[in-house]
Parts: sequence; structure tokens; C-alpha cells
Amino acid sequence: MQKEMTEKNETLSITEKAGAVGNVLESARIIVSDITNMVNMIQQETTKREAIRANRDVIIEKTRAFREVMLEVMDRTFDERKDLFDGYFARLDKAMDKNDTQMVAGILSNMVDLAKNGPLKNLVDIAATQKALKDPDTVWEF
Repeated sequence: MQKEMTEKNETLSITEKAGAVGNVLESARIIVSDITNMVNMIQQETTKREAIRANRDVIIEKTRAFREVMLEVMDRTFDERKDLFDGYFARLDKAMDKNDTQMVAGILSNMVDLAKNGPLKNLVDIAATQKALKDPDTVWEF
């Protein structure tokens, strides 16, 4: 009976050890799976961050290019308007020196029209402006 008990204890011990080894192997499999998933997630998130950075850089460059174009347009447009107003004021001075009220009225009317139709008046409709900015075929006239 003693021998039987010893054999039974050895069998239980082997079974327990096998169960423990099975648990260790299962735990190891779970840990390896979790690590693999984490590595994949890190790679995916790194790729997403790189795409976000690339998109950010494209937007920044587009913004800089737009800024340069707008500064050039504004410089040219306002220079033209300045020249027009300078011309109007020179003619207005001459008309006033001659007491030519009709010419004064005509020049002042032209100046008011020029002031009303400023180069930024069409920028009021933001949605239309944004759409026009995205369209490479848009022709900007000032």
C-alpha cells in the first residue's frame, strides 16, 4: 500500500508538474502574442504619426506658397490703386485750380467707385473664396 501511495503521489506530482508546465507554456504564448500585438500597434501608430507629419508639412508649404502669392497680389493691387488715387488727386487739384466743378464731381465719383470696389470686397464670401483657392484654374482679377 505504501508503494501504491508513493506511485500515486509521483503520478500526481507529474500531473501537477505537467499542468504547471502547460500553464507556463500558455502564459508564455499569451505574453508572446501580447508583445507581438504591441509591436504591431507601435508600428501602425508610428506610420500614422509619420503620415500626419507629412500632411502637416504639405499644409505648411501650401500655406507659405499661398502667403507669398497673396503678398504679391496685394502689393501689386494696392500699388495700382495707390497710383490710381495719386492720379485722381493730381487731376482733382488741377480741376479745383480751374474751378471746374463738373470735372471735380467726375473725379470724386471715380474715386468713390474705386474705394467701393476694393480688392478685398470679394473675399467676404469665405466659402466661395476657399473653393476658388482650391481651383487651380481660378483667375484672380482685381
